[in-house]
Amino acid sequence: MTDEADMTQDRWPTTPSPSPSAPLGKMSGAEGGARRGEGLSRRDLLMVSAASAFVPLGHSATATAEAVETSEGEVRHGLDGDWKFHTDPYNLGEGEEWFAPGHRVGGWDEIAVPGVWDVINDYSDYAGIAWYRTEFATRPEWAGKRVRLVFEGVYNDAKVWLNGRVLGGNDMGYLPFHFDLQTLAPSGGLNQLTVMVDNRFRLGAVWNWGGIRRPVWLEITDQARLERLKIAADPDLDEGTATVSVSASASSAANVDGGLGADLTITHEGVVLHRSPILRPFRSQGGRHDFEFSVHLDRGKVDLWRPSNPSLYEARVRLFRQDAQCHGLVDSFGIRKVEVSREQLLLNGEPVRGVGFNLVPEDRRTGSVLPPSRFRADVDRMKMLGATIARLSHFPLPRDFLDHLDRKGVLCISEVPIWGKSELVNPASERAAAWLERLITEQYNHPAIIGWSVGNEIGRFDRNPAASDYVRSAVSHVRKLDPRWLAVYASNSAPNQPDDPVKFTDLILLNAYNADNVAGGIGEAIRKTRALHPGKPIFLSEYGGGLDAEDPNLATHSVDAFLGEMRHKPYVVGAALWTLADYRSSWPGWPYSPPTAPSQNRSWGVLTVDRRPKRSYFACRAAHAPVAGMTLRRADRTFVVTLTPRDENDLPAYVMRGYRLLWRALDGSGRVIQGGLINVPVLAPGGGAVQLDIKSASGLVSLLVDLIDPLGYSLLTAKSDLAPPSAPAIRSVHTSSQKLRVTFDAAARADEYVALVRSEEGERRTEPTIDTFIEIADLKLGKTYDIRLVATNGAGESPPGPVRQATTSQEDLPPVLWSIQAADGALFLNYSTEAIDYLYDVEVTSEATGVARTISVDQPGVTRIPHLENGARYRVRMRRRNGLGNISGWTEPQVGVPRGPGELPAPSAAHLVSGADGAMLLLFEPVENAAGYEVRSGSRKIIVDAAVSGSAFLRDFRPRGPVTLCAVDDFGLGGAAAEVLTLR
Repeated sequence: MTDEADMTQDRWPTTPSPSPSAPLGKMSGAEGGARRGEGLSRRDLLMVSAASAFVPLGHSATATAEAVETSEGEVRHGLDGDWKFHTDPYNLGEGEEWFAPGHRVGGWDEIAVPGVWDVINDYSDYAGIAWYRTEFATRPEWAGKRVRLVFEGVYNDAKVWLNGRVLGGNDMGYLPFHFDLQTLAPSGGLNQLTVMVDNRFRLGAVWNWGGIRRPVWLEITDQARLERLKIAADPDLDEGTATVSVSASASSAANVDGGLGADLTITHEGVVLHRSPILRPFRSQGGRHDFEFSVHLDRGKVDLWRPSNPSLYEARVRLFRQDAQCHGLVDSFGIRKVEVSREQLLLNGEPVRGVGFNLVPEDRRTGSVLPPSRFRADVDRMKMLGATIARLSHFPLPRDFLDHLDRKGVLCISEVPIWGKSELVNPASERAAAWLERLITEQYNHPAIIGWSVGNEIGRFDRNPAASDYVRSAVSHVRKLDPRWLAVYASNSAPNQPDDPVKFTDLILLNAYNADNVAGGIGEAIRKTRALHPGKPIFLSEYGGGLDAEDPNLATHSVDAFLGEMRHKPYVVGAALWTLADYRSSWPGWPYSPPTAPSQNRSWGVLTVDRRPKRSYFACRAAHAPVAGMTLRRADRTFVVTLTPRDENDLPAYVMRGYRLLWRALDGSGRVIQGGLINVPVLAPGGGAVQLDIKSASGLVSLLVDLIDPLGYSLLTAKSDLAPPSAPAIRSVHTSSQKLRVTFDAAARADEYVALVRSEEGERRTEPTIDTFIEIADLKLGKTYDIRLVATNGAGESPPGPVRQATTSQEDLPPVLWSIQAADGALFLNYSTEAIDYLYDVEVTSEATGVARTISVDQPGVTRIPHLENGARYRVRMRRRNGLGNISGWTEPQVGVPRGPGELPAPSAAHLVSGADGAMLLLFEPVENAAGYEVRSGSRKIIVDAAVSGSAFLRDFRPRGPVTLCAVDDFGLGGAAAEVLTLR
């Protein structure tokens, strides 16, 4: 989805949100955390981003000391940048008062905030206590103001000191917290801020990324300020109207005089729908002031939020003191209704039967920092995989991530991070209750969230004797905090416990797998759950088949086969695959869970840790598509596309409105020479097939057809080839005693590759691969082999490429260097790992100077190469050393280019395609590390809210001269621009 803007508007980077009221010098307790209703206007986001840019670790950072004043009566000072850092494995720091003013930090390291220490080689496996320290100056203009210190996320336990005085702590590393500051240095003086961080809390098989993982800032406001908005938007589906209730809470210091008032404005797509008069608080007590607004929206003003139409409204509340505005908050919301009726899940009165994912919110380059480029790319990929409803994550997601889900239309269930056997599974646990209350208070307004989970796999009575009482108590607590949405927990015990705690929940979240050590698998788990707990819909909150391969070519999990065990069961309302992407772990294994690979990559995903698609990714697209089939055949000079709807009880199954077909004609080199859009009629589950014609283009050698959803995402692709691809050429051959590895460049229009291997024993063909290398096994030492490659597509096989001879040797194969990812002044290498490896040599050569340096690292799977020049090209190769004293050969050199803020390259290709109804679709080659894109034509600018989708609709866009496209990074800075060509 895109938004047209004038030249002063923007949408990213998403700015950190403010926090709620807290007693002076104390963390805000159960109310702790930045509230969803405490944001700035869209225009203000750009203003703040200049001084509070999101700086992911892996990028250098400098303290953002500039103050930014917003139109809502708030000034922000970003504290992100390079902080002093020191680990404390023996827990000496607090006893030795490392927080004391003037404590010497000469031997301390420097680390970027926000960031996590685990992506730095020196600290990649460190679990324990670490210390952070920075300084900031007190400003004269803060006199008489409230100064608030806000942390958006510190994993997991934190304790904070200011000028040697303890402010308090936080034990929920996934949610924000803050302190109101009372004692600051005199004007112009320096304040010393010290944070002790402990990352030892670990949840299940995921990595416990340690550090100040989200931005830190100071908020300067009037002594009276708004703390949060709570928005309930309830539609009357029969009348087409809605009631919007907005609760606004303000706080004031004891010395505030003069009456307080507030007003409310509601807008939709820039149109003001309601503006209230200034109201006085209906309740004022102990410095807290509460306001209530109720607005009726008539028919014609109600646009229901749903996955294919994530329509958002804005509520703006201004606070007045003595009739002058002193503060304000603005937040978005959606109007939608979620219900469970018998064995159906209803959204806006219509049954929901959707599919989606679990997502471990991290990667091995940025850890759990989640810069916009990471979470936007993951949401793009989920949307391209047909996701409409998901369990999504064990962990509370940050506000900007949830904002993006709101805009993209992904329904999800948010969960408090309590897993397995835990002391927190106890109705008397104050910590569990506080976590749950903070979660709901923080995330209440997000239309993407339809339910709250009180824990994961906590229901087994042999592990948690109080599980039933805890779930009953926690579900009751949820319903008091949010009576509109669903109260649930994720169960793996419901199939085997007649008295399972799912009896207390609104629907059954079931975790079930097909694996050798799981009796009966998914189908049997559903059958037994249904028999023991009838009358409730079942959502497969986790499903899968055990670990898959890390090698994309070897990933064989069949999502379609898994879903086949759920389909045509009306009471199964959806399913979320575990997981979207592989993730870092050191999990050693469990009776029902296999051990993690030596690379520390837990390979459950349809994407690798560096987000390369596996074979299972492409199979997942077909299994998740809203149509049962899309075929493409040639008939004379015309191609015919046939779309076959799914059955009513299929999974997924929903009415398709506003879909289009995108077609592109390719020449022999794979260049796009023509394209267009075709409207798809409304398709309902159970309906008949539809055929649509595409006229052949002159010079066409391959035709691509994509099914495009209303937001511009391609959900399915069909391809027709009129000629085979060209032959691939071998780049290099690596040898060992019984195996050869052949590397090559991808060929245009090719789908797969095969090696033809000839020796004195005859000729054989390898299995097809989607990788750009082929390993040939079962060879004999000292024998010579002739190798040729062929590429294949739907039209057949290319001629064999040139012959390359190779002789097996005693040398070990090098690791597979999967990818090189750019960072600020650094490169991240992703590579294969074997259990016997103990060290890796990495050679980095500057192409400009020819100077090479070699370093040795012991990180499995991923390592960071720092101290590089941004924009410079480096040739990188590596080899492995194993515990037997053997050293492998070197990998073939690959090129990497570190990139700093504003240095993203231009997209390699960009096109505009027009439809007969005036729709304009932008097509582009995604740029690594892009958080979004800018389209410019004359004085007009379009913000493209996408990262890796490769397509987006431009609303109401008419070019005014040449059109250009540039990628925008996590700092909100545009890179090099490319010309956008129009396809006709």
